[in-house]
Amino acid sequence: MKQGRIETITTRIISTTFMVVALAVFKPFGLDAWQWQGYMHLIALGVIGFSVCMVTDIILNYIVKMPRSYKKGAEYIIRRNLWFQLINTPLVALGICLYSHFVLNDRVEGNQFSIVNFLETLVIIAFCSFAIGLYWRFKFRNKYLAMEL
Repeated sequence: MKQGRIETITTRIISTTFMVVALAVFKPFGLDAWQWQGYMHLIALGVIGFSVCMVTDIILNYIVKMPRSYKKGAEYIIRRNLWFQLINTPLVALGICLYSHFVLNDRVEGNQFSIVNFLETLVIIAFCSFAIGLYWRFKFRNKYLAMEL
């Protein structure tokens, strides 16, 4: 595997893990009703988040024509990451709401798909996306500047 692909996968795994932990804290989906199975649902949410991140990466590469490249400069990377967040955030929120509606709706009535549920999830994901974006923006800017030196 190329080093860039490994770095992308590592970045997505770290970001998705942060998102799943934030969701478990701020919107627990009734995970206490699931007992030990709640951990399996959190892993499933992580897989959904990671999958949507990879789909968003494909959308950016092939549809928006913004491949991941350090050669184009730090401003390009920041702009690409902003586009990534704008596309990825609603898609992840939609995926999580659909999962909670179809899978987690058995024991907790509040997991039904609705505009309010989607907006709550979107706000949490947007906050996580902003925090994660700031972290990676700082990290990639440092990496790019080190490459220039």
